Amino acid sequence: MDIRTDAEIVRNDDGTLTVQVEPERRDVEDEDVATTVETVTLHPGEGGYDEALGLWDLQQDPDRGAAVSTAS
Repeated sequence: MDIRTDAEIVRNDDGTLTVQVEPERRDVEDEDVATTVETVTLHPGEGGYDEALGLWDLQQDPDRGAAVSTAS
């Protein structure tokens, strides 16, 4: 799953994140087919959630740099 970093990430009241993802590649012969926006709702602990949460946090305060993990 490729999360679109240029799209807004929505944090829901229950802690889930709704993200836009790159649509799967499809063999389409008709070039007039409109591109649809695909979204996925990620739950805490689910694959991709931590990455999306980091991106959401960065969207909230874009002037701050990305979080850095430190040794405990």
